[in-house]
This record gives sequence, structure tokens and C-alpha cells, in this order.
Amino acid sequence: MRRIGLCLIVLCGCYYLVKGNRHCSWSNKTVEVVSSCPTSHAEVEERKLKKNCVAFANLQNCTEPDKFLYHCVIDDLETSFVEVCAPVYIINRYCVEYNIVGAIIQPHYKLKCNDVKPPCAAQYNSTDAYLYKGCYAAVKRVSSTTEFTVIHGEEKIPEKVLGITVGVLIAVIFGVLCALTTRQVVRRRQQTMYPTATEVNKEEQTMYPTDPGDNKEENDLDFHETHFK
Repeated sequence: MRRIGLCLIVLCGCYYLVKGNRHCSWSNKTVEVVSSCPTSHAEVEERKLKKNCVAFANLQNCTEPDKFLYHCVIDDLETSFVEVCAPVYIINRYCVEYNIVGAIIQPHYKLKCNDVKPPCAAQYNSTDAYLYKGCYAAVKRVSSTTEFTVIHGEEKIPEKVLGITVGVLIAVIFGVLCALTTRQVVRRRQQTMYPTATEVNKEEQTMYPTDPGDNKEENDLDFHETHFK
């Protein structure tokens, strides 16, 4: 039972790390790779209307409707720009990213605000990412020097696949542990109900000790038949 409990704790911890406490599956339904992000308030307003996050705001259950907003940020691999409707989040000292697997807006810890030009603010709302062109420049640097595969909106990892994968993993490990535990219990019961021949002989010898004199007549008869034929 200890093994089962330990494995369940580890699996729950892994699941928490993958999804995170701010995981928002609704944002994954709206994520889309784009060629560039807007860099002015006017452009943001135009793209915001096209994205129409308002249509999802009252359906989603990740946050309050007025906080489920339009974002255009870099992805976690610095390989593309993504437009997504997601809960607004306060970013401190880093550029902002959208993590597709985790379905979350979060700091991009590879890029500190002081390391990009122009630098980003020490603290800002994630929806204001368009103000900091230095963070967007990271995608251009990577795309010009390395080969990568862009994850398109229709190819993103849906929550169902993530949930099924984790669920299957938990079920498999739980089943293996149950099988091992059952096998040990059965073996112990068999040993109790059906002792080995050695154990039976020992028990019989203890209960019915053999007297050397019991076979004296048989030994004398065998000796006589052998020497006087």
C-alpha cells in the first residue's frame, strides 16, 4: 500500500507541474500562430476585434469574463508568435510567453527585461506585451539562425489528449502495483494453506518421531534372508 500511495503522490505532482494551477483549457481553444504581433495600440484594437475574445469570455471558467483578454506574445520555445485569448496576468522582470502545453500565460524566464532592447518594464500586464518590441525580437533571432517546426493552432495539444495521457499513465501504474500486491497476498495464502513437502515432513517427524526399534524385526529378517539363502 505504501508503494501505491507514493506513486499516486508522484503522479499527482507530475500532473500539477504539467498543467499548473493557472492552466486554462479555454485559452488552448483560441491559440493561433501568426506571422507577427501588433506593436501599437491601434493595431492591438484592430486585431482584438478580429480575434473576438468576448465571444469566449462568458463561456470560459478560468477567470472573470472581463479578465479573459486578447494577447499576442511569443511561445515558450521562442519559435513563433501566438494570438490567444487568456486570463490577464501580471508579469515581473521578464518577457511574457504563452505555454501551449500548460495552456498558460506566464513569464518567459529565458529573457529578463533588462537583457532586451528596448527593455520591458519591471512589472506590467501581460496584455501590454505589444509595448516591448525587444521581447518580440527573440523570435526573429531564433527563426533566422535555427530550423524549427511551427505548432499551428489546429495542431496544438488539446486538453483531452493531455488528460487521457495522464489518466492512462495513472491507470497503468496503478494496475501494475495492484497486480504485484495481489500476487504477494496470494503467495502468502498459498504458503499458509498448502505448506511445502519439507515443512510437512518436519511437522510429521515432530508429531510422530520414529523409534529405531520399530524396524528391528524387519532388519533381522532381511539379514537372515541375505546370509542363509
